[in-house]
Amino acid sequence: MYIGVVLLALMWVAIRKIYRVPEPPARRSSAGPAATAIAAVAAIPLLFAIQLWTVAFMAQHQITFCVQHIPFQVVADFNETSGGEAQLWPSLALLAIAAMQTGLLFLIDRDWDRAPQSLLAIAVPFACAILLIEGLLAPAMTSSDSYSYIAYARLGIAASYVPHFQPLSAGQHFFTWCLKGYFPAAYGPGFVAYVGAILANTHSTQSSILILRATNAAWLIALIALVRLSGAPRKTVALLALNSAFFFQYVTNAHNDILPVVLVVAGILLARRSVVAGALLVIAASLFKIPFAAIGSLAFVRLAPSLRRLAIAALTVVASFGLSYAIGGQKYFATLAFHSRIMASGADRLEIVLTIVALLAIAYALVCQRFHWALSFTMPALAVEILQPWYVAWSLPYALVESEHLSTFLILAPFATLLMEDGISRAALLSGYALTCAIIAVGIFRDVRFARSRREAGETQ
Repeated sequence: MYIGVVLLALMWVAIRKIYRVPEPPARRSSAGPAATAIAAVAAIPLLFAIQLWTVAFMAQHQITFCVQHIPFQVVADFNETSGGEAQLWPSLALLAIAAMQTGLLFLIDRDWDRAPQSLLAIAVPFACAILLIEGLLAPAMTSSDSYSYIAYARLGIAASYVPHFQPLSAGQHFFTWCLKGYFPAAYGPGFVAYVGAILANTHSTQSSILILRATNAAWLIALIALVRLSGAPRKTVALLALNSAFFFQYVTNAHNDILPVVLVVAGILLARRSVVAGALLVIAASLFKIPFAAIGSLAFVRLAPSLRRLAIAALTVVASFGLSYAIGGQKYFATLAFHSRIMASGADRLEIVLTIVALLAIAYALVCQRFHWALSFTMPALAVEILQPWYVAWSLPYALVESEHLSTFLILAPFATLLMEDGISRAALLSGYALTCAIIAVGIFRDVRFARSRREAGETQ
């Protein structure tokens, strides 16, 4: 985890270093950047297909979770086969794919303005549609959470009750384990009701997964539209619409985090016109996952004066907890405490520190209306457990309100998501560290070269 955070920080520095150095106008041609941007857009669906094929290949070779006879296999450990031997290539391959995805987004952001806008207006939606289709039809996943959603939909409100916990035994079906109530839902009563409604008339596990993926795809499209409505530049919206990390986590893996993120982003936009409407959306998001009561308070950071801003944010947080308690009852909060004991026990000190930093970042934004671009990636730590890759979208509301570095967050999202995967080996991270150092070296070399060219140009004038 420590090396992952260091690696992410270095990658961020590298991208900012390269991005801030303009090319000399006299040596730049319009054809090169235009071709680069279009080629990067075209390459993203192809690279996403390679990522999905890699995960499927791992599943076919029984590098899978301890479940059998399920329609979509789940890969839990990237580096272990059914025979128990360790393999390095899966994490190295996925790390390389994530680095290339980040690189392609960087090229799109850098060369967007110099590419034909009419051609981009066709290429981006087309590539986004291909990503959606690929995500919907992917044969394997890296998380079993969607199977637990099906179980919780059938259990109803009882899904949030604390059971007699029994560990998942070898060969036991994860779906059956959840369905028997051996592992309670840490999700709010809003999500339990939501998933029960959309899966009410579905009895096939395969159909249920496809419905979860399709509804999440609709939520993702809504998120893209909301970011556009926020006033973000078209190229920033394109970075979200072409972001493989979001399609993989929220369409292929069908994680439910996309729902409260959309509600909070909508609350941020509506709070500009109606504080009450924004607060209601934040409260609704907290009914899916209670940490969004804190993240949602960012919807009010632009209000004035400060006393009114803090009062509204505090009332919204209190209302979120109160309504969750009124619907879920004491048993729901007992389940949250149960999850904290089970999951947070595996968190290391850095993740605990990140949780504190995330809370301080939100408080700093509310009190002083100040942000720092580097704090956006601390938001996933508000889960108060081991960092998981599907928490990456938790950073989007902070990055959206901060706005200045929203593009940087989206560019880094594929790489940052992979760094939170449990299956990434330390050797793979070290390889990525070497790659990042090489990128930084290139940035420094360009700095020196362009500074020298500017100095020589000044001497000749």
